[in-house]
Amino acid sequence: MRPSIYFDFAFLTKDFEEQLGVKDYAEKNRQIITSSESLIDLLKPRTVLLSSSGAVYYSIEKNQTSSIYGDLKLEQEERIRKICRSASSMLSICRIFNISGEFITKSETFALANFITTAHNQRQITLQSRNAVIRRYCNDKELIALVFAMHRDNFVTDFDSGGYEIELRELAEIVKDIVGKDVTINGEQIDWKLPVNSYVSKSNKYEELINKYFAQLPKSLVGQVEESYRGIIAKN
Repeated sequence: MRPSIYFDFAFLTKDFEEQLGVKDYAEKNRQIITSSESLIDLLKPRTVLLSSSGAVYYSIEKNQTSSIYGDLKLEQEERIRKICRSASSMLSICRIFNISGEFITKSETFALANFITTAHNQRQITLQSRNAVIRRYCNDKELIALVFAMHRDNFVTDFDSGGYEIELRELAEIVKDIVGKDVTINGEQIDWKLPVNSYVSKSNKYEELINKYFAQLPKSLVGQVEESYRGIIAKN
C-alpha cells in the first residue's frame, strides 16, 4: 500500500562537521540522501516533506557565509526533488531557520536552548557577540501541524520557517522574565558599527499559511519561549 506521507528529517547538522572533518561529513550526509532516495523510490509515498535549511540561500548566492552544510542541503533538495518526480510523489520543502518549542535540543549550539539552560542552571545568560544578532523563531509543533493540514488539503509548496524577528538581547530578556528575575544577563552593548548578524527568512509565506489553515497568527514569542522552557526542564 502506498504510504500517505514521508517525512525526510535525517541529516547530520553543521556542528558535526568539526567532529568528522569535511570529507567524512560530506560522505555521511550523501549516504543519508542516497538512503532517502532509495526509500522514496521503493515506497512511492503520496507526499514527501523535506526538512531543509535557510543555509541553502547562502549557497545559492555563493557568498562568503556559504558553507559545506548549506551546499549539501542544496544538493539534497535537488536530489530529493528529482526522485519525487520519478516516484510521482508530491514534494514540499521547508527551509528551516530557527525553531522553538518542547522538542528543541543542543543547548551548546543554538541560542534559545543555551539561554534557557544557562538561565535555569547557572542563573545567568551570557551574550558573546558585540554585533546585533537577529533571528526569527517559529514553534516546532505549530510547524508540524501546518504540514499535516497542508497534507490533508493535498496542498504542496516550498516555504521557509517564519515567525517573529528578534535581536538576541531582547530574547535574553524574555527568557529572564520566564525563568526568574534573579537571572543576570552578561554581555557588551551592541556596536552598530559592526555588521549585523542576520539569519532570517525574507518571506512571509509561513505566516500566510498559518492564517490560511488556522485563521490565526503564529504562536507568540513569549509562548514559544515558555514552551521551550518546559520542554528543556522536562528533559533535564
